[in-house]
Amino acid sequence: MAVLFAAGHVPVLVSGGASVAELLHLVLDAALAVGVILVLQRSRDIVWFWCLHFCLDMTQFIRMGGGG
Repeated sequence: MAVLFAAGHVPVLVSGGASVAELLHLVLDAALAVGVILVLQRSRDIVWFWCLHFCLDMTQFIRMGGGG
Protein backbone atom coordinates (compact mmCIF):
# COMPACT_ATOMS: atom_id res chain seq x y z
CA MET A 1 0.00 0.00 0.00
CA ALA A 2 2.85 2.38 0.80
CA VAL A 3 4.41 1.78 -2.61
CA LEU A 4 1.06 2.36 -4.35
CA PHE A 5 0.52 5.55 -2.35
CA ALA A 6 3.96 6.84 -3.34
CA ALA A 7 3.49 5.83 -6.98
CA GLY A 8 0.17 7.66 -7.07
CA HIS A 9 1.90 10.89 -6.11
CA VAL A 10 4.69 10.71 -8.68
CA PRO A 11 2.65 12.11 -11.62
CA VAL A 12 1.41 15.03 -9.54
CA LEU A 13 4.91 15.82 -8.30
CA VAL A 14 6.41 15.62 -11.78
CA SER A 15 3.71 17.81 -13.32
CA GLY A 16 4.23 20.31 -10.52
CA GLY A 17 7.94 20.55 -11.30
CA ALA A 18 9.28 18.49 -8.40
CA SER A 19 13.02 18.10 -8.14
CA VAL A 20 14.88 14.82 -8.01
CA ALA A 21 15.47 15.41 -4.29
CA GLU A 22 11.72 15.63 -3.64
CA LEU A 23 11.13 12.40 -5.55
CA LEU A 24 13.92 10.77 -3.58
CA HIS A 25 12.23 11.79 -0.32
CA LEU A 26 9.04 10.16 -1.55
CA VAL A 27 10.90 6.94 -2.32
CA LEU A 28 12.58 7.01 1.10
CA ASP A 29 9.23 7.56 2.84
CA ALA A 30 7.73 4.59 0.99
CA ALA A 31 10.75 2.44 1.90
CA LEU A 32 10.39 3.44 5.54
CA ALA A 33 6.71 2.49 5.52
CA VAL A 34 7.47 -0.87 3.92
CA GLY A 35 10.18 -1.50 6.52
CA VAL A 36 7.83 -0.70 9.40
CA ILE A 37 5.16 -2.98 7.97
CA LEU A 38 7.67 -5.82 7.63
CA VAL A 39 8.79 -5.36 11.25
CA LEU A 40 5.17 -5.33 12.44
CA GLN A 41 4.41 -8.52 10.55
CA ARG A 42 7.52 -10.21 11.93
CA SER A 43 6.93 -9.16 15.55
CA ARG A 44 3.18 -9.92 15.46
CA ASP A 45 2.71 -7.34 18.20
CA ILE A 46 1.29 -3.94 17.37
CA VAL A 47 0.91 -2.51 20.86
CA TRP A 48 4.38 -0.95 20.85
CA PHE A 49 3.77 0.52 17.40
CA TRP A 50 0.38 1.94 18.35
CA CYS A 51 1.96 3.85 21.25
CA LEU A 52 4.76 5.12 19.04
CA HIS A 53 2.37 6.13 16.26
CA PHE A 54 0.08 7.93 18.71
CA CYS A 55 2.98 9.93 20.16
CA LEU A 56 4.24 10.88 16.71
CA ASP A 57 0.76 11.97 15.67
CA MET A 58 0.35 14.11 18.78
CA THR A 59 3.63 15.92 18.11
CA GLN A 60 2.13 17.17 14.85
CA PHE A 61 -0.49 19.16 16.74
CA ILE A 62 2.17 21.24 18.50
CA ARG A 63 3.31 22.58 15.13
CA MET A 64 -0.26 23.56 14.28
CA GLY A 65 -0.31 25.97 17.21
CA GLY A 66 -2.46 23.79 19.42
CA GLY A 67 -0.51 23.60 22.61
CA GLY A 68 2.81 23.20 24.17
